[in-house]
Amino acid sequence: MKAVSKILKLLDGLVNIAAMILLSAMTVIVFYQVITRYVFNFSTTILQVFTLVFLVWFGILGIAIGFRDHLHIGIEMVYNHLPKFLRSICDALSSLLTIGVGVIFFVEGINFVKLSSLSSLPGTKFSSSFLYICIPVCGALMIIYGLRTFIKLFVTSSNGFNGKV
Repeated sequence: MKAVSKILKLLDGLVNIAAMILLSAMTVIVFYQVITRYVFNFSTTILQVFTLVFLVWFGILGIAIGFRDHLHIGIEMVYNHLPKFLRSICDALSSLLTIGVGVIFFVEGINFVKLSSLSSLPGTKFSSSFLYICIPVCGALMIIYGLRTFIKLFVTSSNGFNGKV
């Protein structure tokens, strides 16, 4: 169990680092584009494509991070007034729904990547699947994070549920 925990911590760290790199790269590219456009009166179109790709990847990774850290919108007013057992059931259902959405992202994302592999990104010879491969990656992360939360519900308590994780 400790090996799985270490692997999950490593995965969390890699996802965080990837998100930071994507955000930093977008910031640098956009800054460079603004300087070159307004100071030197020229612009590179290939960098606009990379900015778009990084933005999409950052946004989709943000979905997985949001599920991992429970940053999604919740109805706390109702949830907090429920008995502990019903809150535990809500937590379990939330985890199962996260896993379900992750499966949809994963399966349909793979289909979308296959379809988009027939075209290329504008101004480049890169396949459009490079832009959309983040969807099945996010789906896999959502499945992993949903399973981790679901398992924590049962492992951390003696009666099978422990309330909010």
